[in-house]
Amino acid sequence: MANTYGFRQWSLTILRVLLGVIFAYHGYLKLFVPGGLPGTAKFFAAIGIPMANWAAVIVAFAEFAGGIFLLAGFLTRWVSIVLLIDMAVAFFKVHLRNGFLIAYNGFEFVVLLMLSFLFIILNGPGKLSLDRIIFKSGEAEEETIPDSKKSMVNVRDIEGNGVIAKLGIKRDKGYLYFIDKKGDVSRVRMARRGQKTSKKHEMIAKLGIKRKEGYLFYLDKNGNVAQSKMQHGSS
Repeated sequence: MANTYGFRQWSLTILRVLLGVIFAYHGYLKLFVPGGLPGTAKFFAAIGIPMANWAAVIVAFAEFAGGIFLLAGFLTRWVSIVLLIDMAVAFFKVHLRNGFLIAYNGFEFVVLLMLSFLFIILNGPGKLSLDRIIFKSGEAEEETIPDSKKSMVNVRDIEGNGVIAKLGIKRDKGYLYFIDKKGDVSRVRMARRGQKTSKKHEMIAKLGIKRKEGYLFYLDKNGNVAQSKMQHGSS
């Protein structure tokens, strides 16, 4: 499950970088290739974009700078919103009337770009980005990604000992697994010789189990959440 989360985060990074290359290149063509900016302004005027000269400059700069920001993963969500609006205008003003196929200047590729930006807006910048380094963006997502469903809790065993959530988590070496105060399965990297124990908890299964007084909650040898009634004290 933890590995699956890592793969998802790297896939976001790859998608973000690919979008960055596409838009930085298109912005470069508009800004720096001779005739690019005047040609863009002329095209905007032809399709009814108001203040076409200014609009061409704004769009060219947004695509070039936005592409670079996406490559670096900086202000990723805000940049994605701006470029999503850019593509929405292109969709309604240019491509919608031409049908679906890109061969006829249709909207299939524009829709794909719009959905990609929406995906990044909802899921964050991915594993490798300046946002994660500077703003810690993505940490909240890591703590709330549900790798299991509450419906998997075996309610009939809640009053006694035994498995109460069948997860089958693969227990990686070097990690301590525990049930946090919210009743979710978390882990923390254990200390090694010459190193300090990591203080960062990584949630790997969001369950919301109600922890009962007098019970010990733990991960069993199969990687499932289990409970055992304690003889003395409380949980």
